Amino acid sequence: MLKTSKIIWNAIAPFFTPEEFGDGWEELRPEILIPLFRLRLDLPDAGDSKIIINCGYEDRSGGHGKGLAVDFRIILKYGNFYAACGVVESFLKKYGLEHLVALGIYPEWGDGKRPGFHLEAEEIRRESPRRWGARYKRDTDGALFLRDGKAVQEYIAYESCLKNINGGYRI
Repeated sequence: MLKTSKIIWNAIAPFFTPEEFGDGWEELRPEILIPLFRLRLDLPDAGDSKIIINCGYEDRSGGHGKGLAVDFRIILKYGNFYAACGVVESFLKKYGLEHLVALGIYPEWGDGKRPGFHLEAEEIRRESPRRWGARYKRDTDGALFLRDGKAVQEYIAYESCLKNINGGYRI
């Protein structure tokens, strides 16, 4: 696997630091770092809006284990999570990345207090964009399903998740 070049870190240094990404930051690949860097530059009210990294490289299967995925939150000066979803979607479209970068939205992270995104560089260009939403699985009374003490997450259609968020997504 191609490790991230120091040249890339030097270029994005005013906007990200390796420490933000935690252990394994050197395994992150340019295919995800450059779009994330550009997104940070394009945030509305850039001085007052920010991206907070939740997770970068992790030694596991999937995009995180390949250095191609980053989980993060967006804090907008003006707007909520639904608005932040629009910012990310507009960004991907503006730069023609819809078929090169997958997007997952997670409105319930942090008990709904820290909703965020999973951005993942695709290894090959896809015919249609890969998008999904997620929520925690609940019983008919609204109680969380737990497995080993952790809430069980289930994946749902991206559009359904957006609709729930816009309609005052409640957890």
